[in-house]
Amino acid sequence: MRDLDLLVVDDERGILAAIRRTLETRLDLRMDTTQSPIDAIARLGAAPPKVLITDFRMPEIDGVQVLREARRLAPDTVRILLTSHADRENVIEAINEGKIYRFMSKPWDNDELAALVQEAIAAHELSRAAHLNLQIGRDVEEIGALQRDMLPGNKPHLVSGETAMAYHAAEHVSGDYADVFALNNDRTALILGDVCGHGIGAALFVFTARALLRSALTDGVDLDVAMARTNRFLCQDMAEGRFMTLFAGIFDPHAGALLYANAGQAFPFVLRGDDVTELERTALPFGLLENADYGSLKEIEFDHHSTIFACSDGLLEARNANGDYFGAPLLAKTLADAEDKAPDTLLGEVRKALTEFRGAIDDDLSMLAYRPKPNQPKQTNPNTTKCGTGFGVAQP
Repeated sequence: MRDLDLLVVDDERGILAAIRRTLETRLDLRMDTTQSPIDAIARLGAAPPKVLITDFRMPEIDGVQVLREARRLAPDTVRILLTSHADRENVIEAINEGKIYRFMSKPWDNDELAALVQEAIAAHELSRAAHLNLQIGRDVEEIGALQRDMLPGNKPHLVSGETAMAYHAAEHVSGDYADVFALNNDRTALILGDVCGHGIGAALFVFTARALLRSALTDGVDLDVAMARTNRFLCQDMAEGRFMTLFAGIFDPHAGALLYANAGQAFPFVLRGDDVTELERTALPFGLLENADYGSLKEIEFDHHSTIFACSDGLLEARNANGDYFGAPLLAKTLADAEDKAPDTLLGEVRKALTEFRGAIDDDLSMLAYRPKPNQPKQTNPNTTKCGTGFGVAQP
């Protein structure tokens, strides 16, 4: 049942009947009347109507008291005072005490009465929508603050290496996901993901993926198993049509190696001096296929002469005034020109290049750079291969 549109309070039965006849022949609304102001106040506390019309002079309590209680009990209800011409000088009290929307004189013009009630209902809907939007805005800001609090900081402190991160949300919340955290045996997890779309839905996808991956990896679950579990849950429990590209790497300083999975993430790179190498994709993005295989992990040689760089597509797909993409070739050149600069300086160079190319950032954007510290004790691993396939990418 829809909300009550109008409640009319007047101690004269004939007035109530006349108002009902007038409005029912002109408007489609859910309306009720009462001769008792005390009954009206009880109704206001239990189920506030959109609009209240109350007479000024009534024997139990007057209209000003009704309006005062209405303001306290049902602040969103639009309040209208029904007065005779002789009561006009007292309307100011109702304005101050009851914050009335309008007053209406007896006798009234039927068409004007209908127009006033229709206008008041519209004002209520507009006010409610504004309150709802304000609350939603506050909720979104709170989610965005929570999301930012979960980031490990621009330069997380890690024993194994040096990290830098950059993060920009196109809206209050983001569909990007960047994380760096320590694992057992001095290992480090490096993760960067990108959910399709923006807004709260994308943020909830990020929260879920982050919680699942962090929990599994910190509990010692193998990377391929953690990826498969996360994807399976996302496919089962999140909205259909959402997907997430993600790069996840685990650096082992003792083996001098980086084990990684690339679930469709665009262009994670490994830098050695001015050599920039793309890390190939190994699996489907999360959310596309419940039983997708994430067992095809790759392992590359990785030490303090190497830096890994990953970014969301907000960087690669940024366009300038001519409609050109920033793209992978320009990114690779920027990275190569930076050579062996520290991760935070490297991200500064990329941001500078993007600003010169594009100007303002208007999409979710995350970047992650990590370089191991030197003099890590290294154990030989015969399965570790050098990363030397070279750079070869096309404009997106």
